[in-house]
Amino acid sequence: GLLLMLAGILSYKYLKNRKMGGFEEYFVEGAWVIIFCGLGAVLFGIIYGNFFGPERLAILGLNGIIHVLDYPEGTLRLLLASLLIGVIHIASGLVIAIINNLTRKEYVDSIMYAGWLAFYIVFTYPIVLKALFPKWSIDISSFMTLDNIIVYLTPFTVVFLIEAAYLFHSSKSIRRVINGLGEYAMFVLEASLQSLSHTLSYMRLWALNIAHDSLMVVFITLSGMAYQVTPLGALLVEFLGNALVLLLESIIAFMHVLRLHWVEWFMKFYEGGGYLFKPYFEERKWTTFSDSILALESSAGLNSANMVENP
Repeated sequence: GLLLMLAGILSYKYLKNRKMGGFEEYFVEGAWVIIFCGLGAVLFGIIYGNFFGPERLAILGLNGIIHVLDYPEGTLRLLLASLLIGVIHIASGLVIAIINNLTRKEYVDSIMYAGWLAFYIVFTYPIVLKALFPKWSIDISSFMTLDNIIVYLTPFTVVFLIEAAYLFHSSKSIRRVINGLGEYAMFVLEASLQSLSHTLSYMRLWALNIAHDSLMVVFITLSGMAYQVTPLGALLVEFLGNALVLLLESIIAFMHVLRLHWVEWFMKFYEGGGYLFKPYFEERKWTTFSDSILALESSAGLNSANMVENP
């Protein structure tokens, strides 16, 4: 975490004024993201008691938190916490979609997304209860009874009837009602599948934690074997192992979190609309610039096409 913070600070301070392109430019523009990721790693390292590996060290007297994360109960708690984050994240995306549709006065779409949100709350409440109250016993099979399935589909059924009445009232056309309800049926199918698959996608947060512990156990074991030969070899293995894990997990965590935002969250409400940005441009008709002035502009970082001169 400290290394990530240092890398972000150095890139922001010493590289931001340099002319760069490609990957280097993205690295400098994302310097603050790297800094905050490093800060998060430091804070969670203290909470978990992690120092160069999966050890649970009592730091700042956080013994209770550390033991809560011990295997195997701690692994289940991390899994439930990951799913709870997913439920909150996806539900917030649906709320934003409803607000966007209301702002555009697209009331039918607002009702459709409201039905999706109601379905999602009913569908995921066992996860929320289990995450908040770990001692609550849960039997997944009991939630797949016919009565519960009817309850799950109730929000979509209500929206189905509302949309049918609205389409018939606005168009007086049975064909348009059938076409609209056919589109809504596809929306219901897509929403149901997304509710399940997108929520389970947040398990990747839990999987990354397991992968971290597993990789560090491997390198700690190898360094212990190298220590039997020479302590210097053990330090070298430990250093290279931590550097490799730092590099791999920085890339992998960034990719997974980016996917969770773009696919699982943005797809609920983001449309990418707006107006194409066109910078100011003034066509010069009455003046010209000599080569010496153009050279002076170039060295000063100016653009003569965007400057207006009096004739």
